[in-house]
Parts: sequence; C-alpha cells; structure tokens
Amino acid sequence: MDSAADSPIHLHSLPSFHLYRTFHSHTSGVSDASFSADSTLLASASDDRTVRIWEVDPTLSLSHRALGGIGGEETGGEGRTKDEGAVRVLKGHLSAVFCVAWSPRGDLVASGGMDETVRVWDVQKGRCMRLLPAHSAPVSAVQFSRDGTMIVSGSWDGYIRIWDTATGQCLKTLVDDDNTPVSVLSPFIAPPLPMLLDD
Repeated sequence: MDSAADSPIHLHSLPSFHLYRTFHSHTSGVSDASFSADSTLLASASDDRTVRIWEVDPTLSLSHRALGGIGGEETGGEGRTKDEGAVRVLKGHLSAVFCVAWSPRGDLVASGGMDETVRVWDVQKGRCMRLLPAHSAPVSAVQFSRDGTMIVSGSWDGYIRIWDTATGQCLKTLVDDDNTPVSVLSPFIAPPLPMLLDD
C-alpha cells in the first residue's frame, strides 16, 4: 500500500506489486493506514481531519457483515484497479489525524492526531464512542493490545499512556526525559501490556 499528499491510496498485491485497487475520497494527504486483523478492511488517517474505512474486497462476506451490509461502489469483472470510495467516514478530530489502528476483533478503530486526542470509533455505527484527552502535544501513534482491552498512545510530548478500552481510564503513564518523542508503537515487538502495568 502507498499514499501521497495528493490523497489517493494505492493498494498493491504481493509479491508482484501489481496495482490491486485505488481508493479515493480523502481531500488531503494520508498520514497512516491500518489493515483489520483479517485484512478485509482498511482504515486511513488524513490531514483532512477524517478517518476513512475501505473494503479491501467487497465480495468478502466478513467485511460486509462488519459494516452492517453497507458496501462501496460495485466492481465489475476483475475491477481491481477501479477507483473506490470509502464505506465509512469518521469525523470528529479538530485537525489532522496522524495515526490509526484496528482492534483485534475488527469492531473498533482508534485514532490520534494534531488535536492531542485519542478517539475510539465504533466502525459499524460510524460514530465516536470515546474521546480521550490523551496528551499535551500531537498524538503520533496508537495501538491496541493483543486482546483489545487496552489502547496505548504515544505523543510528541514524550509520554506513552495506556488506556482501558472499555472505560477510557488512563491505567499508566510512561515517560523518559532522555528519550525522543514516540513515533511508532507495535504490540508485536513490545512486552505484553499487563507487564508494563506492573510496578
């Protein structure tokens, strides 16, 4: 997958790197994108202040169910390189959105951005279910724990915060004055979050 400041998202198949689909509808540059765990859905974050949800393949029934049966444009024949519109547009951020992540179950998306907040979205309903006043500087990274019960956020303020997904409570704040601001977080290379919560 690749994107640029002119806003289209190009999805390529591997290993051939053949252009599989092109997604259009963002009106400004795309800063981040994340596949759902089953790779049927794509979420993208943009400078246009939105998070958008795309169906990677509308014929896959799992993504069809996850979105309540609402699909994007029809694709005729192979239809692999046809321009596609988003099936969900999640609005609420007050400025550019920098990062986005799917929950393991594929029902929630977390996003963070220039407005210093983390927002948790119900994908099927297309609404923000939780607003976290997370940091004192732009949020540069978000990620769910492996079981989806926690969200970790990183910011230009140098803090990492761990949140309870269900309640929005901040469970722990991690900081090291000698470290540069956080830019990337991944549950696959980090210790399990319960270990980080232990004193």
